[in-house]
Amino acid sequence: MLYASVVDPDEAAPQALLDLAFRVARMRALVEETHELYSIIDGRAWFRTEGVFPRGDVDRSVLPVPAEEALATLPGSGDGTSTADRLAAVTRKAIAQNAQSASVLRAIMGAALKDPVLRADHVTLTCPMGNMLDRPHEMTTSQAFFTETQLRDGIELADYAQRLGHDSDDQLQRTIRARMLKLKRGAIRSLYGPGCMQGQFVEKHGGHMLFRNEDAHYRGHQSIGCSNGGRASFALGYRLAEGTEKVLTPMVGDFRVVRMSHDERDEFTVDELKHTIRYAEWIRVVVEETYRAGAVIRRDDA
Repeated sequence: MLYASVVDPDEAAPQALLDLAFRVARMRALVEETHELYSIIDGRAWFRTEGVFPRGDVDRSVLPVPAEEALATLPGSGDGTSTADRLAAVTRKAIAQNAQSASVLRAIMGAALKDPVLRADHVTLTCPMGNMLDRPHEMTTSQAFFTETQLRDGIELADYAQRLGHDSDDQLQRTIRARMLKLKRGAIRSLYGPGCMQGQFVEKHGGHMLFRNEDAHYRGHQSIGCSNGGRASFALGYRLAEGTEKVLTPMVGDFRVVRMSHDERDEFTVDELKHTIRYAEWIRVVVEETYRAGAVIRRDDA
C-alpha cells in the first residue's frame, strides 16, 4: 500500500473491506503530516491512482530565474530577506498603489509560463477574490473568484484548432474561465450549502494533480487543449474582523500548468508537479497578504 510505505512498510493490510477503508483514512491523515499526496489522472484510464513525496522535496525558499526576474520588476521587491517577506512587501506596495494585487499574481503566472522546467502552453489561476471572506457560503457567483489564464508567447492555436474547435486566444480563455468557475462554485455549494452534506468535501479530488492524456476522450478537456500538465491546490488562511482565524478548503486555491502537445516527450512528470507547487506556494503568500490587508485581488470597478 502507498500509505503503508510511509507509515509502516511492514504492516499487513486488513482483509475486511470496511476495516481497510477505516485504516486507509487513518493512515492518510498520518501521511499528510509529512508528505504531499497527489492524484495521477490518465484520460485513457477510467480510474485515478495516487502518488506521494516528502514535503521537503519542494523548495519554497528560492525563486527560479524567471520568477526572480519578474519579482525584480515590481515596486517593493527589495524589501525583506526571505522570499515570503519579499512577496508580501511587493503585495502591500501594489495594494497601496492600486487597491488590488492582481499585478503581482500576473507576474508570478507569467514567470511560470516562461519557466524552462514547466514548458507550459498556458497557465491558469483561480482563487477567491477576497471580498466575501466573512460569508464563504455566498461565493457562488463568477464575481467571487479571480480566474485568469495566460498563454505562451508565440503559441499557434491554429495547430490545435481541430481539437479546440477554434483558433482564438479569447475563446480559449473564456472556455477555461467558465470551466474553472463551474468547478469552484459547485465545491463551495457542497461545502457551505444547506443539507446533510454540509461541510463535507464531495468533489472528485481537492489536492494536487498530475494529469496525462486528459483530452483522450473528454470533450471538455479537448476544448481547453489540455493534454498533459499539473494542478497545485492550496488552502487560504484569513482573519475575520473580530479576529477569528479561518481557512478556506485547499481546492479553492488552484494553479494549473498545461501542455497541449501529444508528444510523449512532453508528458508532465512528478518533478515538474513539484515545481508547479512551488509557484502555487508563492501565489498563496500573495493572496493571503491581500486578505490580511483587507483588500481584493482585482477591483472590477478600477
